[in-house]
Amino acid sequence: MKRFLPALLLAFSLPALAQYTGADLQRDILSQKREQQIAALYYVGGVIDQTAMTYNFLKLTSAHIDKTVFFCIPASAKLGDVFAVVKRRMESPEIKLAEPAVTHIMQAVRSVWPCRE
Repeated sequence: MKRFLPALLLAFSLPALAQYTGADLQRDILSQKREQQIAALYYVGGVIDQTAMTYNFLKLTSAHIDKTVFFCIPASAKLGDVFAVVKRRMESPEIKLAEPAVTHIMQAVRSVWPCRE
């Protein structure tokens, strides 16, 4: 049951996030229009918040936490720091734009701030 809970929590939160693709995120992050950049910033913030809430809930319930799935952003980091990390990823010509935007955000942030034991 403890291994099933993380998957269940993420399953309920990811469908809405999955509709926004890497192409959408790239378009908005790299846009010259401030409104699109702000929309991307809020989207990134929402993914970070949802993931942090899930991680903290799992810690409180003593459920198994696969730390390779999550990231651990230091308290000193600001949303702008996280956004800059995601933006660097979205500027890469090697990313797969058809993947959900949440995948790109999670991979970018986890590459900089992985959870340690």
